[in-house]
Amino acid sequence: MSTKVFYHFTCLFHLPGIVKEGLNEGELALTEYKSNDVVSLTKSPIPTMAFWSGGGGVLDKLKVRIAAQVEPSPKLMRWRDAIRKYGCRPAVQKALDPFNDGHNWMCHFGTIPPSELEVAIRTGETYDPIGGMELSELVAKIQQEKNEKWDVFMSSNGLTGRFKSRVKDSWLLDGSLREMFLADNAFSQLGNSWDSDMNGRPAAEVPDERRPFQPPVVPPAVAAIHGLLTDV
Repeated sequence: MSTKVFYHFTCLFHLPGIVKEGLNEGELALTEYKSNDVVSLTKSPIPTMAFWSGGGGVLDKLKVRIAAQVEPSPKLMRWRDAIRKYGCRPAVQKALDPFNDGHNWMCHFGTIPPSELEVAIRTGETYDPIGGMELSELVAKIQQEKNEKWDVFMSSNGLTGRFKSRVKDSWLLDGSLREMFLADNAFSQLGNSWDSDMNGRPAAEVPDERRPFQPPVVPPAVAAIHGLLTDV
């Protein structure tokens, strides 16, 4: 069977972990309190065509586009089939897909290795491919910024980030809620304000999220369905 290309959108902050380990587990929201491990993908290379591209966050989660080569297999399921299989109630499904975009979403139960991924970085309205030494240099730059300025850890609220002592700013804060984060000296979630519950698993040396594409950005009225302000 021939491979198919699907897309995964994320922020610069999470790129080192993806380049190192690939796309692996995320969370498929099923109820207010239950989720399944899954990699979320979309058929569309244009994020503005999906409901989850709206909203704001401390991180620009549309900055990086990952093109994933995936072979058809039982591990790959349509999002609508997956949530029905695992018992997602109709009311929750409607809240997750209010604009009927779910036909573009896919779920992959397992790791998509780095060898099957191609990275592009958004500049203005376009995504420019990046690879080889240029990608390696960008990943090293991001990782250095994280090591020097950030403490990232799993808390009861999910993947949580805060500045290290005496750090006042970071260029990795590139989302629309950047100023809000800087004004709040306490803990801040690394993710979109209305994400579905796509938490990450820490890496061995530096905690890092792996699954930054969320099926929809959830409006405030249904935010409780999807958990706290955690990140794809």
